[in-house]
Amino acid sequence: MDDKNIKSIRNNGGHYSSAVIEKAIDGDLKTYWETNRGNSQDFVNEVEVEFKEAVEVNRIIYGARPSDNKGFAEEFEVHGSKTSKGDTYQLVSTGKHKMVSGLVEAKFKPTTLKRVKFKFKKSNQNWATLSELTFYKKDVIADQIDDLFTDGLMNELKPEYASKSKMEQLEREIANHPLKKELQVKLDIAKNILDSDNDGNEAIVVASQRGDPSVTAQAHQIARTSFSLDTFGRYAALGETIQVFVDADKNGVMPNLVLRQIAHKDGWRRYPLQPGLNTITAPSLEQMGTSAIYVENRALPSEQAFASRVRLVGGTSFPVYYHGKTDPVQFKKELEKYFKKLVPMIMILQTANRRTLSTMLQSLFPKTIRLQLAPPVHYKG
Repeated sequence: MDDKNIKSIRNNGGHYSSAVIEKAIDGDLKTYWETNRGNSQDFVNEVEVEFKEAVEVNRIIYGARPSDNKGFAEEFEVHGSKTSKGDTYQLVSTGKHKMVSGLVEAKFKPTTLKRVKFKFKKSNQNWATLSELTFYKKDVIADQIDDLFTDGLMNELKPEYASKSKMEQLEREIANHPLKKELQVKLDIAKNILDSDNDGNEAIVVASQRGDPSVTAQAHQIARTSFSLDTFGRYAALGETIQVFVDADKNGVMPNLVLRQIAHKDGWRRYPLQPGLNTITAPSLEQMGTSAIYVENRALPSEQAFASRVRLVGGTSFPVYYHGKTDPVQFKKELEKYFKKLVPMIMILQTANRRTLSTMLQSLFPKTIRLQLAPPVHYKG
């Protein structure tokens, strides 16, 4: 929608310093509006926009202040009115999004509106900011990009998009789109599928529906930490970025991605997942360490229409034994092959500067272990 159709914008929480509400619609992502009053039990920040002419809108794009994302709307409501006056608002949509940098999209059923209220139901640090708030009519191009794949795993194209000519057409159409960067990511995934560019660097897990791990593990008297985890048989290296694709019941309990580093004092990281593409970067050495990757599903079958399926692209594989499923002879061969990959790394560690290595390891295990480095070990073959 042309910004010239905006008649006015106002909010109920004032503004901090010079960060006035008009900066939320000035077209400049470097400027922003910031409230002067935080969310509380009896107050919710909201921004109201009135249009000169009623227009059919089906999505809103918003982002928080760019420096640190403080005030990002993690849960929000969109209310709309077809009139210019009076309390005629009706709930149009609700949504949630994990805090990210840049702009995010809130899509809903096409609705004719004269006024819109955007409510910060839950926000980062109970604050509210907007680097930009824009309104869009039905976006045919973005809808096509979202419709490329058969499901949320995004590893199979619908027949009508399975041609190079269609890929080239879509690439031309998104060239001047305001969300080109986000749309290009999905289009590149589609192009890779079409080119059969799959190097096997992926794994798919069907998440077990065991319910809340604390409740169920206590009932069975087993360790809660491992009960709810399904492994990909892959690990993430320090700072590695992985792609996680989710095919799940959008109205049910959503799974988490878990990174687990046993030998680190802060050895757990949980990342809430959303349907479709999730991009996650593993922590650095100072924060954690190389980590095994799991899916955690805290739902029972009654809480999901179907068990979530999760596809991981990235990481490095390691052997996993499944009781009753894995062939022991084959597993032994995989272990031997994997061990040969580890030997060079072991040699490097054992011949490294010992003082530097000792200092690094002591920082990882403060006051819990006394290190005594053995002489280099030489392996045959």
